[in-house]
Amino acid sequence: LLSCSQTSISLNAVGTGTFAWANGITPISTGNALNITTPGTYTVGLLDQNGCLSSSSITITQDIAQPVAVITTNPNTQVLTCSTTSIALIGSGGNTYSWSNGATAIANFSTTNITAPGTYTLSVTGTNGCVDTEIINISQNITPPVASITSNVANNTLNCNTTSITLTAGGGVSYSWSNGTASLGTTNSINVTSAGTYTLTATGANGCTDTENITITSQANTIPTFNAIAPICAG
Repeated sequence: LLSCSQTSISLNAVGTGTFAWANGITPISTGNALNITTPGTYTVGLLDQNGCLSSSSITITQDIAQPVAVITTNPNTQVLTCSTTSIALIGSGGNTYSWSNGATAIANFSTTNITAPGTYTLSVTGTNGCVDTEIINISQNITPPVASITSNVANNTLNCNTTSITLTAGGGVSYSWSNGTASLGTTNSINVTSAGTYTLTATGANGCTDTENITITSQANTIPTFNAIAPICAG
């Protein structure tokens, strides 16, 4: 059987006399040995010293069917992000596997884990030694969002008339609030009733985060004072 890994077969005839080889009806060689590189039926004839003629035939077949290299990913993405820091590349379609990222071989297994963007090549080899390749491009998105906080009070100050301030988050797809020591929730807006520094953590669709702070102050209540006025007597 000729294949991608077995590209030639040596045929050797045994006996004493004169040999002649043919591929069908076409003579192709003399001598007791013949090197075969194409499939077909080969016949050797032997003329011995008594003038007797004998022959024998052999059929050489060929399997050079190419495998089909396939690459799948887990998770089902080709983009590295802050939340997806590794992607498993899974090869199939062959008997043995080899991965490279250009000129550098990186793995000889069906599966390899990727943590950096780039172009990755899978080479699969079938049982017949034939090879197929497949390429996948892995990109990366680690751009952080830009967290923003807006307040419904211009000077961010609590006082007798403004006992609550609403802080509204922007720039992300999910949010988390804290006051330094405690978590205050994950809604996009919160109401604050005490002075302090409030921190917003905004998370983008790629899992990357950014933080923003806002300081809320308070103005102490003012107690009015009254001065006594001497009585006014009518004269």
